[in-house]
Amino acid sequence: MRGGPEPVRAGRRPRAGRGTAPYRGAVPARRAQGRRHRHPRARAPAGHRAGRRRRAAARRPRRRPRDPPAAPGGAGRRRPAGRVEFVGRLGRDEVPPLLHSASLVVTLPWYEPFGMVPLEAMACGVPIVASAVGGHLDTVVDGVTGTLVPPHDPEAAAGAIRALLADPARRAAMGLAAAGRARERYSWARVAADTADVYQHAAALSEVAA
Repeated sequence: MRGGPEPVRAGRRPRAGRGTAPYRGAVPARRAQGRRHRHPRARAPAGHRAGRRRRAAARRPRRRPRDPPAAPGGAGRRRPAGRVEFVGRLGRDEVPPLLHSASLVVTLPWYEPFGMVPLEAMACGVPIVASAVGGHLDTVVDGVTGTLVPPHDPEAAAGAIRALLADPARRAAMGLAAAGRARERYSWARVAADTADVYQHAAALSEVAA
């Protein structure tokens, strides 16, 4: 692995006796970047009265957003307390043990030019559920080292996750294939050799006959 690893969210192993499968999943988490929303009155025209409105608006507490309506049977109001652990940013030496402990790794960006998360998980012998975008189409072999799902499709992602969690033998086979692919195609020696080949090919094309 190179550089600082992405923050990782990992699901805590559920306690025995609650009727849940003893698995652990890891999901990379990215900090949302967006503009800070201001109260509409903070944009009033300049002036003493407008200034007082801005100060009053700044002191006004924001309303707490309402919970979404519950689905039939109360499923929409369930909370993941005790089942999800937000571990925050990890050091480079802390990532491999966490990935090794996972039953699978889920990474579902809408756009990904390359993506180190699948390679890190594959190097640890863990199968992947990834969105079929960008670099994932090259690193993850659908049905061999993991499962690719369409972006913006939570139902497909949930189905792929459930299918792998219910099939330990398939997960193990995918993990072995993933580790082999990571070592064969994405080791530093292979990357350096392929890069040198590209430069040599480009140099040959640019040669001008005397």
